[in-house]
Amino acid sequence: MSWKSGVVVSHTGERFGKLVILETFQRKQPSGANVRYCRCKCDCSNEKIISFEHLRSGHTTSCGCVHIVGGLIILFNKIIKEITDIMK
Repeated sequence: MSWKSGVVVSHTGERFGKLVILETFQRKQPSGANVRYCRCKCDCSNEKIISFEHLRSGHTTSCGCVHIVGGLIILFNKIIKEITDIMK
């Protein structure tokens, strides 16, 4: 939800990268500031709570599955290279 001129705008259903907002809510921080959070569903079907600011800025675009898959691809390529080096 956004508050502009006293009007509440819902962000439910909006997509940010691989994440779709299911609901939004606020939490009061120890500093007293209210921070907006979103419960999101990733394309990989994981759900995660993420700050709306991180979604809006592009800082967070997945639940983390992209990093896991990327790491596995790098590891796989390294193993293939080592095997091909041994076979030479």
